[in-house]
Amino acid sequence: MDVKKLDYKALLKILFLTVLIEVTILNFRHWESLLFPPMEKYDVTIGDGIKLGKKGKGIIKDAGQAYIEFKNIDQNVKNLFLDLEIGDGKLPEKINVAIQATDMANKNYFSLPEREIINGIVNSKYIRLHLSGKSSNIKINLLAANETLIQIAALGINVHVPFRFDFYRFIVMLIVFGFLYCFVYNKEMFLKRLDLSQRRQRLCVAFCVIVQMLCVLWIGQSMQPSKNWTTDEIRMSWPAHSQYNELADALIDGKVYLKRKPPESLSLMENPYDMTERNKIVVQEHQERFDWDYAYFKGKYYSYFGVVPALLFFIPFKLLTGSDLWTWDLVTMCGIAYCIASFFMIYQFAKKYFQEANLGNYILLSSFYIWGSAITYLVHYGNVYSCPIMISLLFGTLGLGCYVSASDGNIINKFRLTMGALLIALIMGCRPHLAIVMLFAFPVFWHEIKEKRLFFSKKGIVNTCCVIVPFLIVGIFLMWYNYVRFESVFDFGANYNLTSNDMTHRGIVFERWPLGVFIYLFYPLKVTPQFPFLQLADLSNDYMGYTSKELVICGFFSMNFLALISFWIWKIKRILKRKNVFAITAFCFASAIVIMLADIQLSGITQRYMSDFGWLFILSANLILLSLDAELKNTEIYLYYCKGCAFLIGISICLNIVNLFIVGRYGDLINMNPRLYYTVKFWMPFY
Repeated sequence: MDVKKLDYKALLKILFLTVLIEVTILNFRHWESLLFPPMEKYDVTIGDGIKLGKKGKGIIKDAGQAYIEFKNIDQNVKNLFLDLEIGDGKLPEKINVAIQATDMANKNYFSLPEREIINGIVNSKYIRLHLSGKSSNIKINLLAANETLIQIAALGINVHVPFRFDFYRFIVMLIVFGFLYCFVYNKEMFLKRLDLSQRRQRLCVAFCVIVQMLCVLWIGQSMQPSKNWTTDEIRMSWPAHSQYNELADALIDGKVYLKRKPPESLSLMENPYDMTERNKIVVQEHQERFDWDYAYFKGKYYSYFGVVPALLFFIPFKLLTGSDLWTWDLVTMCGIAYCIASFFMIYQFAKKYFQEANLGNYILLSSFYIWGSAITYLVHYGNVYSCPIMISLLFGTLGLGCYVSASDGNIINKFRLTMGALLIALIMGCRPHLAIVMLFAFPVFWHEIKEKRLFFSKKGIVNTCCVIVPFLIVGIFLMWYNYVRFESVFDFGANYNLTSNDMTHRGIVFERWPLGVFIYLFYPLKVTPQFPFLQLADLSNDYMGYTSKELVICGFFSMNFLALISFWIWKIKRILKRKNVFAITAFCFASAIVIMLADIQLSGITQRYMSDFGWLFILSANLILLSLDAELKNTEIYLYYCKGCAFLIGISICLNIVNLFIVGRYGDLINMNPRLYYTVKFWMPFY
């Protein structure tokens, strides 16, 4: 797509192709069913377990005898129409049916896979069968509990499936085909030098940013948090999710401990962090309840989550509105801001080190940075655990962008330098072990430090103070905050967490690392032929010790395999040095490794921790890709390189979105938003 002149012919072709596929392939069941021979002569029997009244409304009284049976068919059955409504007829209620059939190869009933019928999802009521020749009988067992309300509105065999133009499916396909045309089929985007002073380029970039911001907003609301994550549910099922608001209340009252009172029996324990002993003494013997994932120290509850989100967001919101700030909304808003920050940071790198960068690769690599940072997990499950990580990523990205743009090699912009230092310093109060990012100042400003003497010298004293003072202010405050809570300036309280293991005796065990590195980086995708075509990883292993494990989808590089190019850093060292980014690239890669190894030992293995280090792997890969882009600029394989990157980045984005539908993950859509889950499932043309 030529950004100087909009290609209307290309737009019309994309539109026509999308409409054509929507009308034909994605409505395949409609066109196919027009050829089915109509069938009217057969008997229908309703099982004794279903008590029906007027208009087909009834109730299941005996689940073992709740079935519908078609008899004396004697024809080739192509499909079934089961217009069933469950419960009060409103979404998201559904019923599973188990179908048994006879055919020319099976005189007696044989079983077919179960199928869901969902209220309001029309396509779910048409079930395509693939039987051998004529069938005599078909039995549909309703897998529902006793006292389930049901309405049998209509039944049929070999019926015509209605034609349905799905607007949302059409929009998704339009975006996919637009991406493929602009970045895979076409070459114009890769021939235009990046120059955001041009209005059309700014509009193009703004459009791409807005699309991704809307995607993040959709992800943040995909599991319907306002419906499934109410204040009462949080209070009853997992109080820790409201911990930031409790911390805000405590700080407003001038206290560092929470108002929530621990049970007296905890103080009687020799080691309150021993989970099995805690359950025995507190729960069984004293019939009391302790609060999960609160830091307990000397008879009081504390929050071990970083204090900065409470200071910057929760306290101001409470003082201004008198209400609690909903953590989910904050995480979503930070995710949306992260999209803007990502494009800002990658642009600053391109502007300073890669003047020949093109518009196409800038958009692609900025998008890769957004989705490869694993924020889909954080935004989708935007609770108290996701909050400090998401804010750390936002601050880190903005801070690095400010650092890179603060110097042109000769003059230092002191405002951007100070803002970059402050944003990165604040990470210490969100996710402390990500504070390693503070060392980015050395590779970013190495030329200014070594050659120009603009730091650590008499003429550079102001610049030095601009970097150091924010870290001193934030660091001194955090050390004081830690000391008044836990009597140690370096203790953030995570070890006092009442969780599944005693972190005060966790220690560092070398053998945890091989298992953790494999799972975090290289565990393959578990592919299945059933929607959503991916499953959770099986973390069974032979490690004879304790390591904390939660749900994981796959290794980081299995979902973002283009990021594997970050391992090429030593192979293309000369190229990176020519672009003056070798030190930054190496530091990104090394920092990612260090943070990952620290997570394995100090925290354990869980999907959200991939966001701690994933963004650094992606940034390292992006700098390598930008360097290769400059190196291959005038070669015959340049366009193949660009299109190959586009294809792989597109696959990574799709995988990061598809994993939202995996069954069994935290906040899985099949339970939290079944309408969305089954709507997308029945978008598939061959269901």
